[in-house]
Amino acid sequence: MAATLDPGTQAGIGAFAGLVEVSVNQPLHTLKNFTQDGRVLPMNPAVWYRGWSAGVLIGVPMAVVQFGGSRSLERAFGSASFGSSGGDATRDDVPARWSTRIASAALAGAVSGAVINPLDVCMTQQQKFGGSLRAVATRLARTHGASVATRAAWATMAREGFYACGYLCAAPWLRDRLDGHAVQHVGGGHGAPNGGNGAASIGGNRSSWNGFVAAASAGAAAGVLTQPVDTVKTLMQSNLGDGRNVRAAGYLETAMALVKRDGASALWRGTAPRALRIASATFVLATVNERAGEYAAGASWAVDGVAEANPS
Repeated sequence: MAATLDPGTQAGIGAFAGLVEVSVNQPLHTLKNFTQDGRVLPMNPAVWYRGWSAGVLIGVPMAVVQFGGSRSLERAFGSASFGSSGGDATRDDVPARWSTRIASAALAGAVSGAVINPLDVCMTQQQKFGGSLRAVATRLARTHGASVATRAAWATMAREGFYACGYLCAAPWLRDRLDGHAVQHVGGGHGAPNGGNGAASIGGNRSSWNGFVAAASAGAAAGVLTQPVDTVKTLMQSNLGDGRNVRAAGYLETAMALVKRDGASALWRGTAPRALRIASATFVLATVNERAGEYAAGASWAVDGVAEANPS
């Protein structure tokens, strides 16, 4: 349903979804960063939500770009692919092909990674050293210059591209497969008592469960597959050097130093909290995307119906 909405509506849904996701999962993000950087876990409960404001400033525009951008790209790719055919691939009631949705989600995710990277650096530093977001940004700019905003940006872009594919493509695809399997077993309600209401109720319950399983599976898979990239990103953003004599390590140097010191398994350090967070985030974002999309689409249809019944 949500996949057929216009880009502006998708962006609005993304803003709300991003706020919900960050508020729910901020402690898991803190746990992941502390684990990856080898720090002792904080005992102060407030520290677990340290960086929440930066997280919101990251999560909301990230979701806006990923939701709205992916829909805009679907339209653009669809227009380029079918411009010479009789169909209209840019219409909001025409779902995009899965290949188009994957390409659009990956590109929108990569763009969102570039957008949020400066705040990602600030949040990582804030969780490590404390201080207000403004104070952290001022210190980083004074010590390291404007280039610190691009620290580990390619890793962030790769991570977000894969992440967007997870909740915008893999989760709904897997849910559709599970729903189709459930319908075959329930039988679509044929021959069921009460006009098939019992089968419909079972199907609805299974669909909700399937949505959770699909989101958790897609999110966990994305977390495990991209963990080495995220680990290197976190270490690079956490250890910036002193801005003068101690040079900050690059991607390969950071990865090789970690493997040499702690072994290859260290690249997957923090996998459990991150996979749990991504699974939760995938479920939250996919659910908000679907439910809010259904509400928005229903409201749009209601307005269209009133306009048709009362022409001006």
